[in-house]
Amino acid sequence: MAKEPEEGAKKDSPPTRKGTASEKVESGSLNGAKGEPPTAEFMNAVRVAALAYFGLLIAVLAALGIQGDLLTRLIRNAPEAFAWAVIATLVGGVAASIALLWPRATATRWVLAIGAGVALVGVSVAVVVGTANLSVREKPSLDLSVVPKDANTVTVTADASASSMRAKETLLLRLIAFTDLASKDPRVSEAKQAEFKCLADTAQSLDYVLLYWGDTGVSLTGVASTQWKADVEISGSNGEVRYICAKAVISEREEPAGDPKWRRHENRFVWAIADVTLLPSTSPPPTAASR
Repeated sequence: MAKEPEEGAKKDSPPTRKGTASEKVESGSLNGAKGEPPTAEFMNAVRVAALAYFGLLIAVLAALGIQGDLLTRLIRNAPEAFAWAVIATLVGGVAASIALLWPRATATRWVLAIGAGVALVGVSVAVVVGTANLSVREKPSLDLSVVPKDANTVTVTADASASSMRAKETLLLRLIAFTDLASKDPRVSEAKQAEFKCLADTAQSLDYVLLYWGDTGVSLTGVASTQWKADVEISGSNGEVRYICAKAVISEREEPAGDPKWRRHENRFVWAIADVTLLPSTSPPPTAASR
């Protein structure tokens, strides 16, 4: 007799409602359970993620200046690393795009995941290589011209310029005329001695005449340029001038321990040297004697 209320309760209870197929999918994850094809919501999310990835890639490359000289720098300085970065990015993006053509295939999720990872690695390598190449700084350029003006005078012109400079750096231009190059060692030529002294500090050479010493600051674009032009006597009170040397140095001014005279050159310099005795003569050619 005690079981009758329980049976009545079972009869009075509402029947269990069986969910439809769409409700089962909604109750599960967006990408479906294991062995089930991906849902439309999952595929839409993948397409949005792919578009966002390509947008991020374009934004990163634009931020690095791919439309400027960065592409040229990458191809010139790091061709292999840049090529692999581009290949990885393209392979990852193309693999994800092709996988979307068969959204219900079982391997689609794996292709999308692996493709996204490969593309992410490619973009990361492109960012690292691009940043490293942007930080590579060129040496300055220097043009030295020595033109005879008369038998005892030459016109010296020096043009120096530099790019990729920092705000604290300056471009130094120095011109020296060497007057006494008597060799103490017969095995070392005069030209080689002039080269050594051109690269050394002027304080270590006593047989020179300082023609010009000046520096200039950097512009907002990281570029600096300077020029010097003057007539120089090759024979005067200071002696006979044999070589004229020009040197351009990128120098960084800092103040360690409160010393404003401290300089650090970082080996970013170029030099040029001209032999005055090799210049063409300015005197007119001799005329033939009349008979």
